[in-house]
Amino acid sequence: MVLRKASAAVGGIASLTAMVLWYMLHYANPYSGDAQPDAVWITFFMLFAPAVIALVGVTIKQPVLLAAAFVWSAPVSLYLLMTPGIFAVYGPISFAYLASALMMRRGAASSR
Repeated sequence: MVLRKASAAVGGIASLTAMVLWYMLHYANPYSGDAQPDAVWITFFMLFAPAVIALVGVTIKQPVLLAAAFVWSAPVSLYLLMTPGIFAVYGPISFAYLASALMMRRGAASSR
């Protein structure tokens, strides 16, 4: 029970943080000017959409959705992890999706 609540907290906080960072990346970026439309769409599908999927997975307690969000967002998150600045936080966020999925699965197995 505790492990499932912890997994929900980790996954929920990670996905909400990813959504806020996506907004900052394009509309309140301290490192660059105006957002390029192509970049907005690419990062929407590679960073924001997996965050939504992860939040849905946390809400309906489906670790497979969190694992899918990890796999989906990992390439761009790993790229951003190697950049200086606040957007490197996407790396740990992506791994938080995986950690949350594993905790949720383990919590479900231990409650049986």
